Amino acid sequence: MTIEYDGTICFDYFWRSTPEEIKTTIGKFLFQNNTYLLEDWMRGQKSSEDINQIISDECNLDYNMIWNYFVKDCENMYIPKDILDALSACKKNNTLILITDNMDCFNRFTKNKLNLSNYFHYIFNSYDYGLLKDDPIPKGLFKKIIDLNGFDIQKSVLLDNSQKKL
Repeated sequence: MTIEYDGTICFDYFWRSTPEEIKTTIGKFLFQNNTYLLEDWMRGQKSSEDINQIISDECNLDYNMIWNYFVKDCENMYIPKDILDALSACKKNNTLILITDNMDCFNRFTKNKLNLSNYFHYIFNSYDYGLLKDDPIPKGLFKKIIDLNGFDIQKSVLLDNSQKKL
């Protein structure tokens, strides 16, 4: 069973605890006007420090302030208990795999803080492979993971409730 992290088991986002004006500024800059930065970040071409520095420079925000909010929010992502219970139950009789288009901050601040290894047999992050799930099949993240690990995709169930997948 393959499960996506963002928008499927967790709905939190970066810089969510910043004051509203800062949240709006960051959101508009990164998630509306410069989405290419997100893809570069998820492909491992930019680090969390790089992104926070770009935001600081371009939006005239204090780097240390936005970095501290960012790290705190990454460390405090929330997965509802009923989802964690369901994952635990599924893990008993299935191989659970988390494949996520995510950033270095997922590996550095979120994965261990949430003890995700307790719920998944394998965790794969696009940042580590330079590939995204939506990349063309012969070269995409799913193909890479299948080839590296010998998984049988025919015996797999994918859980991903993002709008792009529906």
